[in-house]
Amino acid sequence: MTMSISFVSGSVRCILGGVLALVVGGANADAWNGPGVIYSSWSRDWVSDGPPILPIFSIARPQKIIEIWDYHWNSGLGQDPALVNGVISLFDNATGGLVGNWSASARTDFYPNPTYWMAVPQAVLQPGSYTIVDSHHSTWSYSTTNYFGGGPDWGPGIGFSAVVAVPEPATVALLCLGLAALVPFSTRRHLTPDAH
Repeated sequence: MTMSISFVSGSVRCILGGVLALVVGGANADAWNGPGVIYSSWSRDWVSDGPPILPIFSIARPQKIIEIWDYHWNSGLGQDPALVNGVISLFDNATGGLVGNWSASARTDFYPNPTYWMAVPQAVLQPGSYTIVDSHHSTWSYSTTNYFGGGPDWGPGIGFSAVVAVPEPATVALLCLGLAALVPFSTRRHLTPDAH
């Protein structure tokens, strides 16, 4: 079932039992500032390989992790994850347990060499703290300076990663119902369930 909530200034479409999709401007965002990015340790500064610090992120509510990006500059050559069985992993910091390993693929639509690695976990994480581990640590990039800006989670020595997520479906349903309750009735055009 899909519920549409239209407002005078725009529209939000909530898919109950599925994924909340927000269309933001129609443009592809960079890896550190895009829609749905819940963690980003990227920087636009000069990089080194083999980060001394692994990226750690925390979430306060259940999230479905849809993408994890890592950066492998490797002197501009990149590193093809297919040639090294590239994997991006998540570990639960509370238990130390492995949440999952996901094969990485190279994304060359930003740069011709395989510097951008992307894994597609589709894993729902519960509130907590998680560590990202890259299987090819020796070419994974980091920086010690952040003069030119980057992600809000950047820190000197932290491996470059970005995590893209959407709220877990139960959270989405509550969010949709909460949005409907917050909008004064006089500004609603309609609130109708669509049969799908």
